[in-house]
Parts: sequence; structure tokens; C-alpha cells
Amino acid sequence: MRLTLLLVFLAGCAVVPRLPTDVSRAVNRDSMRVLHTANVDLYYPAPYQTQAQALAERAEGCLRELRARTTANSGLAQRRIELIFPDLPFNNAFVNPPLNGDFFSVVPTYWSLDIITETGLVPDPGYIACHELTHYVHAQQTLRSLSGLNKAFGYFITPQYGLDSWFWEGLATYYEHHLQPGTGRLAWPAWDGMFHAAVVKKRLDGGDFSTLNRRLHWGHNYQYGSHFISFLIERYGELKLWKLIERQGSSFFFPFIVNQRFKREYGKTLSQLIDEYRVYLAQRYPARERPPTQRSLREAGFNGRYARASDGSEALITQAMDDPPTLTVYAADGSVRYRKRLTEVLPPRRLVVPSVAGISGLRFSRDGQKLYFVAVDQGVVFQRTRLLQVDLAREELSLVKSDLGGLGGDVSPDGNSYLFVRVGARGHALARLDFASGRTTELFRAPPASYLSSPNYAPDGRIVVSAFDKAYALWVFDADGTRREVLQVAEGPVHDATFLDDGRLLFLGQHQGRFQAFVYDFVAKRATRVTDAPYLAMQPRAHAGTVRFLNRDGFGYTLDEVPLPAASHAYNFVVRTLADDAGTPTEEPPTFAEDGQVSEPAPVSAPAPTGDLTLHSESLPMPATQRAPGFEEPYRVFPRLLIPSIRAPAFTLASNPSANFVGGYVGGTDALGRHRWGATLGAQLNGRISGALGYLNTQLSPLWLGIEASQLSYDALELDTDSDPIIRYHDRVRQRDLAATAYVPLRTTQLSLSLHATDDRRPDRTQALQKRFLSGATLALFHDARERTPMSFTRRGFQAALAGSLYPESLGSLSSTLTDLRGALRIISPLPFSRRHTLSLGLRARGILADEPRPLLEVGGNTLGALFDDPNAPDLHGYPGLPPRRRLREPMRGFETLPFLVDQIYIADLGYFLPLIIDRGTATSLSILPAFFLRQLELELFASAATSGTRPDRQNSHFAFGAALGVRFAWLGPFLLRYQLSQRLTDDDQLQHLITLGADLGDQNAY
Repeated sequence: MRLTLLLVFLAGCAVVPRLPTDVSRAVNRDSMRVLHTANVDLYYPAPYQTQAQALAERAEGCLRELRARTTANSGLAQRRIELIFPDLPFNNAFVNPPLNGDFFSVVPTYWSLDIITETGLVPDPGYIACHELTHYVHAQQTLRSLSGLNKAFGYFITPQYGLDSWFWEGLATYYEHHLQPGTGRLAWPAWDGMFHAAVVKKRLDGGDFSTLNRRLHWGHNYQYGSHFISFLIERYGELKLWKLIERQGSSFFFPFIVNQRFKREYGKTLSQLIDEYRVYLAQRYPARERPPTQRSLREAGFNGRYARASDGSEALITQAMDDPPTLTVYAADGSVRYRKRLTEVLPPRRLVVPSVAGISGLRFSRDGQKLYFVAVDQGVVFQRTRLLQVDLAREELSLVKSDLGGLGGDVSPDGNSYLFVRVGARGHALARLDFASGRTTELFRAPPASYLSSPNYAPDGRIVVSAFDKAYALWVFDADGTRREVLQVAEGPVHDATFLDDGRLLFLGQHQGRFQAFVYDFVAKRATRVTDAPYLAMQPRAHAGTVRFLNRDGFGYTLDEVPLPAASHAYNFVVRTLADDAGTPTEEPPTFAEDGQVSEPAPVSAPAPTGDLTLHSESLPMPATQRAPGFEEPYRVFPRLLIPSIRAPAFTLASNPSANFVGGYVGGTDALGRHRWGATLGAQLNGRISGALGYLNTQLSPLWLGIEASQLSYDALELDTDSDPIIRYHDRVRQRDLAATAYVPLRTTQLSLSLHATDDRRPDRTQALQKRFLSGATLALFHDARERTPMSFTRRGFQAALAGSLYPESLGSLSSTLTDLRGALRIISPLPFSRRHTLSLGLRARGILADEPRPLLEVGGNTLGALFDDPNAPDLHGYPGLPPRRRLREPMRGFETLPFLVDQIYIADLGYFLPLIIDRGTATSLSILPAFFLRQLELELFASAATSGTRPDRQNSHFAFGAALGVRFAWLGPFLLRYQLSQRLTDDDQLQHLITLGADLGDQNAY
């Protein structure tokens, strides 16, 4: 292991894609342009200049507000913002903080996920960008010594990493609302209701803030973090918060003594502030009881979608800690009519990674015999919205349309079409899909910056849609898409409306800060509240004089019922009867108020901050150094690609001093990651030169093309232990590697082709070992089809792999052409009596084919690969033509310390896995150390059997069994500590103890 660090150093030239696969595909597919404003470089598709300008104005306004709050303007604080605006339904947005030369943000042009219903997020790029720019400005608070390192070496690191994820996401979630009043998660009754129900269920501790905690499906770091940041600002003001960020940004030992930094600004440690917050929560969020008229019917998981048919049938799509997304249809008497797990593992796979959060438009046909819903799922490259149908008579799930292109809605009264919201970079539109022809007709296009969701039909064909147009409202349309009425209230948002009949609407409205169900009468123009759920009512649906809804209880939902109506609190609406589609109001009845009191309507959303944006014509010749803010130009790769974005010194500390190197690493990229490169150069103390060069091209995404070349050259002093007496000798080593790789990730399948060559020269060795050269090609295919739950990771599924390598005799120092073939299959299945434990069976076969058969395949031993090998380690097989760094290896559990050589191997692995969930932690450790979170203990039992021949016997058979105890925890990062005890039943018949510590990759069945 003495050259481990050296090899890691040389691997530093390996370059990885800058952007996710689908984002990379989008920015390489489209003709991209760059809009330079006062503080932002915005990269956008050429057809969407108007949308880009609107985003830039919102971004400039948010930046102005955020930077006005910062207390330090040095370091990276005033650097320009790099914002990528790709055209795709990415359904996410993120900031890549300073790391490896990168510092940028991605905000997509549109979302195909319904993010309004539970979070209140407006799916507008400008609204989303304010959240991401808060992260950006936060990360820019990199001051003092680390600021100097970033300026010298490129985007290297930010000391803000020392603040946990709850602080990052809590800060951004707070400002997404504070900078855009009336919108965002903290303004949405569902967000607050979910939090209220959670904090009365469990006493607050530091572990509740951890991103690894699994109870809240929108993330503990988001929900606990946003409310805690809001509490700190409410009680202590914004200034202290930003002073804390400044202090953190000035720290060199940033992961440590965070607790004390809070004390210097707040007069209390973080631990003490959490104790204070616990008292505040008990006062602010008291426990509530269900009213007598509300009864609970069944559990509905930590997240769910609900529908009710005219015949009394019900449908629930639920997801629980120990259950995957599951559709259950109940008859009117409560018996189960149909049940199906939505994650499919066997082809044809209609849904591969569904989640309840990505499901919308769950609706029955009018006769109750068919059920429809839309699910966001992974397509070949991009995310797709699948329209699915359940034929309850046949008990059959079918795919109606592979990509609907929008949010789910409702089935037409005649059952011949499906109403939905079509989404795209140019905005939202109300559309209808005809089942017979497959043709989509657009009924109504929403005005710019207006967004629609949850469309629903009345029996007479009218349509109601939940809308956001500077305020939350319900829009009522005629069957042909003509907008007739706008229903909105002064008290707060309204959402998720369905028709009870032609004259009444059932919808969600805000009452005392909580979402409750209301019924609106079109004739009386008044609404009646029908629920008084303790914390939150969602998705109310009526039938036969009752309203059933998802009631938030603790960390999940229950399906509850109340009579219709259950209360008599009367409300008035603002109803605007529109003369035409332009939205000209002709009538203004009284506004929404309780107990008949009339109040003036108020806009739900105050104007968001915008910045001045003056565009300059591209045709004006202007040197780059003189470009004014607002300059717009086509995207260009050069000269940025040639300027190293990361510049770092590199050195090694090997146990053999003669192998130590000093040198440096540089790397560069264009803004969209179409080209990336990295180079390492180092010199041994006696002048021997080593280096590496890597290049990655993503212009053909999802096809990635990469090439890496390296030379490792050093002098080493070695011991000849076979001589008597033992002598020391001088050993010169020069290893050269060249690899070209093509890699294609498609949905759940990965395909790669690599061409590689290795040249190993050691002139001080015997003649047979002086020159070893190997060249060849490897083709590999991997397929992953698994169903997962938060508690048990993989619950069922399979993984399959095929690979083949060819090493021609003419391109190497082998005495014959060599072929390496491998196939693997692993099956994972749940077991009875518990929903958490699983059984896995793995089958592998691998063979080395050559004209002169030799045992070249090393089974067992070090499973970390050649990267952690000592190039001078004894050659186990002693084959002159095979370079040590190109050893052919196959892992086998139980034989980690006793490898053996074969020319073919057949292996069977049987494993039992049981996780013991803990999910407890602290916000700090021992006052000065970072947060600690204990995720789970896990027990594994395993057995491995292998044979190297077609007829197993004692000589060519190998058996082992054992057990392992693992601990998954987070401290400065996620880790897995495992102790394994195994007994070999063949070979040396030894008992083996093995302790390993490594990064927690999240899934024990990753293959």
C-alpha cells in the first residue's frame, strides 16, 4: 500500500461530467446563447430569449436584495453568478458550490412535476431561481484565507460547508418566501400543516434536522431547517444570521467549533438555541384533536394521492417507510378491488422509478370502471409524464401515452378524452387528449407567468382549474376552454377544486393557517367550510353526503371522513365574470370573509424584486473587456476552455521515500461542460517525471467520450527477500496507460466501450519481467431494475451485467490472444414476517479463454481494484506478459485475505439483510465537533460457493459463510463501518476477521 497516495494523485486527472445526463443533453441539443447582465451570466436556448430576460430580471432583483443583507463584501462575495437555463423537464434546480473548479447553478425552463399542491412553489424559473441564488450568495461568503486559496487555485472549497444542510436549505427556503411574499413553502398551509403535525408527534432533538432522517418525505433539512431559520430571524433578526455566515466564511477550520460560532453571535450555542426552539414550538404548535364529526378510516402512508368515484369506489396511491408506491382500489364497502405496486422490475416496464410526489390527476371515469393517473418517470434520457389507465373489470394496468407532456387532470364526462395541463418553456396550457386518435388539442393558453394545475370536469362539461396569476385562484371554463369566472379570496390560497355537481365546488382553502375543505355554491356565491382537521386536510373528495380527505397525522396521512357539510361558517368570494379571454372583469361581488363580514380583496403575492436589465444589440462591435451589462451573444466554448478553472499543488507521502513526488494539477471546462480536461504533472526528488492527462466530451450526450493517458515513473529501493542475506537493490519503474471510453447511460441501463493499453517497463528486473505490454477492448452492459423503500433500501428486483474483453496477441506481450468473458445476475426478494429484511441470490460466471490456458483470473483478495495496489506487490500468477496493473480479478466474499488463481470460475452468493433503524443524531458533537447522525445498524448473513470446473470437487471448490454487522452514520460525511466474521470451509479452513470503513453509498445491494 505504500504507493496508494501516489496512485490517487495520478487519478486526479480523471474528469467527470459537469452536468447531469439529461441537462447535458439539453444544452448540447439546443443552440445556446449567453446573456450578460450586471451580475449574472445566463446561458439559455436561443428560442427563449424572452423567458431568459424575465429570469435575468428576477435574478438581478433577488441578488440585489440578498447582497444588501450580507455583512462582508470581500472574498468571492461579488463574483459573477453563473446560471444555466436548460430546456427540459428536469424537475429540480440546484447550485454546485465551489468544488473542483466549478461554481454554478441550474434552473430549468419548466417543471412537469406538480410542486404546488404540497409545497406552494410556483413553477416559474424566476421564483425558483431566488431559492437557488440564496444558496449561491451564501456560498460566496468565502472570506480570508480560504478566499485567497480560491482565488489562487480556482473554485476550491467554501467554509460554508461547515454549516449543515438544514442551514443551507432552511436559509434558501426562508428567502424564497421572504423575497417573494405570499409564495414559497413557508407561505403555504400544507407546508406548515405537515410541520405542525410532526413536531407534536416527537420531541425535537438535533437529529431531526439531518438530511438523512427519513420521516418527512420533503426532507427534514428543508422542513425543520426553514422553520428554525424563520424562528432565528423572528426572534434575533436577520443581521445576526448574516454575521454568523460571515464568521463561518472567515474560518479556516470550518467544520469544527460551529457551536461556538453561534454563541459568539447569538450569545447561545446552537445546542442552546435548539433547546429554546423546542420551548417555542410547544407554544407555537400545540397539539390538536380531531373534532367529533371526523373519523379515521385507514392509514395512507407518509404521502398519498386519493380519488373517489361516483359509485363509491376509492383509489389510494400511497408510499410508506416500508412500502413502495402502491395503488389500491377499494369498493364502496371498503373491500379491496385491485392492488398493484407501481415500480415494475420485469419488462415491459411502464414505470421504473415512480414516486407519489410525481403523481397527479388520479381520477375515475364516470362509471367507476376505469382509473387514470399521470406519473413522472424516467425516460430513456429525459423525465417523462406517463398517462396510465387501470381497467378495473380486467384488473389490468396499461400505458395510454408514454409522454403526456404535462400535469394530470380529469377524464371527460363521456370517457373519450383526458384533460390535463400541458407544460413547456413557453408556459402552461389547458389541453385535451383524445383517446381514439391520440391527438392533443389546446383549449386555453395561460398568460405569461400564470400557472395551472389540477383541472377537473363538471358533469355538464365545464372545467375548473387551480391557477396562480400573481395570486392563487380557481378559474372556471366552459367546455370549449373559454374562461368565464375567477374565484379568489382575500384570506389566502385556494387549490385543488372538484365539482360536487353542476352547481357546487369542493376545494381547499385556508382557515386559521391550515388547509381545510370548503364547498362553494355558484348561485349563492358563498362558501361553507366542511372540515376542521387538526393540522391539515388534503385532496377532499365527496360522495353520498360525506367528504373524505387525507388528514395529516404525525409524519404521515390517514384517510378521514366528515359529513357534508360538517360546519356552517359562511364565506364570500370575489367572483369575476369575464367578458372575454382577455380577462376584463364585469362583476365584483363581495370578498371572502367569515360570518358574512365583507373585506377588501388583497393580492396574495406582492411584487417580487426585479433588476434593471438593458439589452445591447449583438451587432454592436464591443471588445470583451468593454461589454456593458446586458450584452447578449452566442455561446462560445473558447477561450474559457483553455483557462484552467482549478489549479492545485499535489504531492505524495509514500512509505518508500524514494517514491515521493511533488507537482501540480490543473483542469478546465467550458461553462456548459461540453469539454472538460485535467492534467497532472509531478517530479520525483531525483528528477523522474510522472503525469496524467484526461479529457471528456459530452457534445453527443447521452454519449460521453473520454480519454485518459498517464505515465508513472519512479525509482524505488526494494528488498530481495529470497536471497540470503537479504539485499537491497535499485528498481526503476515506468508504467504508461492509455484508455479511450464511450459511455451511454439510458434509463436504467448503462453501456460502455473502452479501448485501453498498458505498458510496464522495469529494466532492473529479469528479462521476462522487463517489458510487459497489454492492449485490448472491453464492452460492458449493466441493467438495474429494483424497487426501493426508505427503510429497507432495495426491497425487490434484479441486476444483470455482461462484459467481454479481447486482448489480441499482436497488440501485447502475451503469447496468445486472450478473451475475458463475464456474466452476472443478482435477484433480491422480500421475506415474510417483516417488511424490512430481504434475501438476495447472486450468480456469476467468468472465464479466461486463451490458446495456452493459464490460471490468470484472481478470485478474492483486494476488492478495491488496482488503484489501491502497490505496483511492486508480488505477482500472484507470475505470468510475464500481464502487467500488474491489468490484473484480472473477481471478488468473492469470505476470501478477501486469500486470493486464488483459476482460468474460469462459477460463483453463487446467498445473502440475508436486516436493517435496524435508529435515525437519531445531534446538531453538534462534544460541543466543538460536527453534527453526528446514527442512521442504522444492519445485520448480514452470507454464504459463498465457487467452483473452477464443470465438475465440482474438493480441489476446485471453494466455500465460505459468515456474518457482518454494519453501522451507517454521518460525521463530516456518510460512512459505513462494518465488521465481518467469516469461516472458509475449504482452502485453508481459516476463520477471518475483517473491519472496513468506507463511504456510505446508500444501498447494500449495489452491484
